Amino acid sequence: MISIASSTHIPVMPEEVLSFMKINPSGKYIDGTCGLGGHSKTILSNLSNNGFLLGLDIDNEAIKICRKNLSIINSNFHIEKRSYSEFPKVLGELGIGRVDGILLDLGTCSTHLDNPNRGFSFQGDGPLDMRMDISSGFSAAEWLNSASEKEISDILYEYGDEKASRKIAKAIVKFRTIRPLETTTELTKAIE
Repeated sequence: MISIASSTHIPVMPEEVLSFMKINPSGKYIDGTCGLGGHSKTILSNLSNNGFLLGLDIDNEAIKICRKNLSIINSNFHIEKRSYSEFPKVLGELGIGRVDGILLDLGTCSTHLDNPNRGFSFQGDGPLDMRMDISSGFSAAEWLNSASEKEISDILYEYGDEKASRKIAKAIVKFRTIRPLETTTELTKAIE
C-alpha cells in the first residue's frame, strides 16, 4: 500500500514533456504509465472540456491516488488497470481511433522503492515481493524459493549485469535450505 506521504508525486521535467507533446487543448492523449498522476495532471490541466486523457497503470494503489489527483482538475479522463502495451485494445474499447500524443515514463517509481511493504528496497525490512502489480504473478520470495541455482544465477547475470551472480545464487540456495526467504532483510543476509 502506498503511504499518504508519498501520494503527492512531483513529475520529472513537466515543462519539457509539455513542450514535446505540443498539447492541443481539444486533443486526445495517453499517459501509459500514469502512476500517481503527476504527468497526467500536467497534461489534463492543459486540456479543454473537449480534450481527453487515457491513463494506464498496473498498480491498483497508484491508480486510486491518480484518480483522486485528477478528479480535482476535470472529468475528461479515463484510467484503467492495464499495461501500456494494451493501449490499442483500450482505445478500441473506448471507440477512439487516434490520439494526439502518448507519454511513457518508464522505470521504477520512487513510491515503490520508498515503501518497504513493496519489497523493492533493502533500506527497510519488508516482504520480499518486488512486483509492480501485487495482484498478479508471483512474488520474488516465491520465485527465489523455487528457482534453481542456475536460473537465479542466469537472471542476475543477464538482467542485473551482476558479475558475482553464481556466488549470489549459491548463497541464496544455501540460505533457503535452512528456511525459506520471506523478507528483504533475509535476502540481504543470504547475499552477505
